[in-house]
Amino acid sequence: MLDISVIGIGNAGSQVSSLASEKLSVPVLAINSSEKDLETIPSSIPHILIGDQRGSGKERLAAKKFLKGAIMDIVNNEEYMKIIKKDVIFIVSSTGGGTGSGSSIMFANIISEIYPNTKIIIVGILPTLKEALSTQLNSIAYMKELYQTLDGATYMLYDNDKMSKLPSTVMMNSINECIVNDIDVIRGTYQHPTRYSSIDEKDATNIISTKGRIFIASLRDIKEKDIDEISLEDLLINQIKTNAHCEIQRDKIVHRTGVISLLSDRLNEKFDSHVPKIQEFIGAPVEEFEHIVVNNDRHLPNHIFFIAAGLTQVNDRIRKINDRIDEINELQRQREEDSELNGVDFDEMESKIQRSESTSTGDGANIDLKSIFNKFDV
Repeated sequence: MLDISVIGIGNAGSQVSSLASEKLSVPVLAINSSEKDLETIPSSIPHILIGDQRGSGKERLAAKKFLKGAIMDIVNNEEYMKIIKKDVIFIVSSTGGGTGSGSSIMFANIISEIYPNTKIIIVGILPTLKEALSTQLNSIAYMKELYQTLDGATYMLYDNDKMSKLPSTVMMNSINECIVNDIDVIRGTYQHPTRYSSIDEKDATNIISTKGRIFIASLRDIKEKDIDEISLEDLLINQIKTNAHCEIQRDKIVHRTGVISLLSDRLNEKFDSHVPKIQEFIGAPVEEFEHIVVNNDRHLPNHIFFIAAGLTQVNDRIRKINDRIDEINELQRQREEDSELNGVDFDEMESKIQRSESTSTGDGANIDLKSIFNKFDV
């Protein structure tokens, strides 16, 4: 298996790193600017507190400044760098917050300069479209940095909006579980020894080193009855459409694919590992890899994992965010226009108040109302 670590930045990233430590027993590191957020993960998780310990207030620039002030302490710490210096590092954060959104891509850039031979996979979690304006704007800024600042970045994007009908806690836990399960696939946990086609570590490295986006679809614990009325490949296509990853662009551009199957004899006979239907759906790859394991023990679980690498930027999702930003701004404009205060003649009101000052005997008689009005631009 590949030697990996998971670096979580901000609250969302820290929760994923904690889960990866628990489920995968891999080295992890949590970085945050909020002491209270770090208190929500086990004390055994190595962590770094940056900034003033009070959080970034969703301000991406503040997060960058916090990381700038702490980076030399991080890179000069041998324990931290042992965690970071691996074959593959996953740097996980939300896109819409402050600390993770603001500093994760800059952190990835710094680490890539220090360890140019280490493969970095950036993992971003997009917000639901019903979240606030600042969250949507931060996500657009994050995507701009991802696509325009890092040359040749490899990344994965997960989308809370695809699970927005679930309660928030269930949605977040589901996304975190999906990320950790996908990391487990990428590190090679399911590439069991086989006498058939195989994906070795060099092949796996080639797949995940592809510039662009990585997408994974998984079918776990398949039973023969599951394909009474639908094929395995159609089940995979349903997963591609509905899982926690951000939707795939329909431009049919994909550079590499990998299929890992661990199936019984009977299921294996019904599965075409070249996945022609999926190729028709998302595009034919330049290179394809496959790892075929036939389970000799009928009690072993049956799994299929599909990996697509080198996918193009998520323009459709970015467009939805921009539309949501426009919608929020338009609603704010309408609210301002509909305000009952718009019909008030403040000049006349001020004049009346000034005329009454000579007879006023209360504590407010000497208030400079003109200065206050000026402060509010009226």
